[in-house]
Amino acid sequence: MKKLTRKQKLFSSEYQKDFCATDAAKRAGYSTRSATEIGYQLLQIPAIKEAIEKDTEARLRKVGVTAEKVLTELARVAHCDIRRLYDDQGMLRPPKEWDDDTAAAVAGLEVFEEFIGKGEERMKIGETKKVRTHSKIEALVNLAKHLKLFGDDTLKVQIEPPQYTDAEKAFLKELAIARAKKELEALREAPSGTQEGEQ
Repeated sequence: MKKLTRKQKLFSSEYQKDFCATDAAKRAGYSTRSATEIGYQLLQIPAIKEAIEKDTEARLRKVGVTAEKVLTELARVAHCDIRRLYDDQGMLRPPKEWDDDTAAAVAGLEVFEEFIGKGEERMKIGETKKVRTHSKIEALVNLAKHLKLFGDDTLKVQIEPPQYTDAEKAFLKELAIARAKKELEALREAPSGTQEGEQ
């Protein structure tokens, strides 16, 4: 890998703060006027790309983020069955009773309590719980992209010309000749001498 200059190393480090090439170039000491262009150009340098990728991977490993864990979480959302959130009576189970797969699919839980009366006479008469889950569609789409199910190579329909037997080829040839003869006869029988300008 080509050795990076001090400024390029600084750019690589700054870029990972907000992933904005323009701002990273400015913070690294490059010209403010041409920071956008310089930032773009720097990101095209293979050595800088490699440095950013290595640093990013190291940071993700440090916080325990791996490709396997990300795919596992996506799969949990994609395969979520909301029936697991409720007991046999149709009541929402307490969060501590949710299994890991179900809990991973839940984006939020809102509880609305209902009261009547005021002051000391105020009494709770019920509550409404609203569970919001992560989008199954988005999770499925992301998994499908990872598996390249939407790629041209996997979804491309291979249309091959039909394979005919020798007998079928001979029949088609005769049919084509018969049609050609019929068209020639029709042309010969057509009235001649069409005047100029007539269509």
